[in-house]
Amino acid sequence: MGGQDDYEIGRELGRGNFGRTHLARHLPTGALVAVKTIERGERCDRNAERECLNQRALSGLSPFVVSFREIFLTPTHLCIAMEFCSGGEVFARVARSGRLPEREARRLWRQLVAGVGACHEQGVCHRDLKLENALLDDSADPPTLKIADFGYSKSLAAAESDPRSRVGTPAYIAPEILHCSGRPGDEGYDGRAADVWSLGVFLFVLVAGCYPFEDPGRPRDVVEVVRRILAARYAFPPGLRVSPGCADLVARILVADPRRRLSLAAVRAHPWFLGVGTAAGDGDGAGGGGAADPLPPEIAEEPRAAVARHLARPPVQGMQTEEEIRALLAEARRGPGRGVGVEGGGGGGGGGRVVVARASSAGAGGGGGGK
Repeated sequence: MGGQDDYEIGRELGRGNFGRTHLARHLPTGALVAVKTIERGERCDRNAERECLNQRALSGLSPFVVSFREIFLTPTHLCIAMEFCSGGEVFARVARSGRLPEREARRLWRQLVAGVGACHEQGVCHRDLKLENALLDDSADPPTLKIADFGYSKSLAAAESDPRSRVGTPAYIAPEILHCSGRPGDEGYDGRAADVWSLGVFLFVLVAGCYPFEDPGRPRDVVEVVRRILAARYAFPPGLRVSPGCADLVARILVADPRRRLSLAAVRAHPWFLGVGTAAGDGDGAGGGGAADPLPPEIAEEPRAAVARHLARPPVQGMQTEEEIRALLAEARRGPGRGVGVEGGGGGGGGGRVVVARASSAGAGGGGGGK
C-alpha cells in the first residue's frame, strides 16, 4: 500500500504500557492518520500480533470500529497506522462535562454496542472496553463513537483457546476474569460476556460521571474495588436522577454470574436501548423527557446482517495479508534494524518523518492506540 518515507509524524496523541500514538500525515494522499509505535524486540509479542491481525479482520466491518490501514517497520519501531479520530477520547468528553445527559449517553452507547456486536460476530472479543478506548470522530455531526485499541483482544476462532488471561482495566474488569487463575487446566471465561460487563460499566460512567465500584472515600483502593466487583455491589450517586429504564439495564448487565448476565442480543432488545415506551425518558429531564428515541437504521441492523453485508463486498485492494503482517512482526521481534527510524514527532507543531524498512513483498499496515 505504501512506500518509504510515506508518513510525516506529528504530535503525540497518547501513550500507554505498550506504545505511543502520534498524529501523522500520509504524504501520498494528504490524509491524517494515527500511528501507534511499539519498540522493536520483546514488546512486539503475541499481544501486538493479535492487535494487528484482529484489527485487520475488523477493518471496515462497522462504522463504529477504528479502521486499520497498514503496519510498517522503522529501524526502531513497529508502526501501526489507523484511522484518525479528531474528537479524542470519550473519557475526555465526560471529564469536561462531568457526565452526559441520558439521551446523549444512549446515542453514544448504542454505537458502542453496535461496534462490539460486529466484533463478536467476527469472532473477536475486545477485553479492554473503556472510555479511553472509545474515540470520537467529529467529522460527523453529531460525533460518531469508534472502538480503538485491540491490544488485549482475543480471537475466538478455532486456532485460539478460550480467554484465560487476567487482562483489562480494573474499574471495568468482569468478576469471572478476576476468578480466572490463568493456569493450565483453567476453563477460562467467555470473552463476549466479559465485554458485556464492561459495556455496563461504560454506561454507568456516561450517565453518572464516576465508576460504579469505587469507594468515593477511597477511590484508589484497588482491593476494595475488586471486592465490590466480585459482589457486583454498586450504587448510583445520591441525588442523581437516572431513568428507571437505564437503571434497570445497568442492573441486568452488572450481574456477577455471567450465565445470568444479559447477552448482547438481550441488551439490544432492552426497552431503554430501543428508546421506546417509558424507558425512553431521560433521568435528568433533558432531551424531551419520555419522548421516544427510536434506533437509527445503522444501529437497528442486526450485527450478523451488517457483517454479512460487509463480507459480500469485494476485498479492499492492497490490504496486507495475514502472512505479510506476520512476516513484519517476526522481523520486528528480532530487534532494531537498519535505517534512520522515527525523527522528531514530539511536541506541538513539528513533524518528523518515518522511513520505512520493509520485509520483502509486504505492504504496510496497522491500527490501535497506546495502552
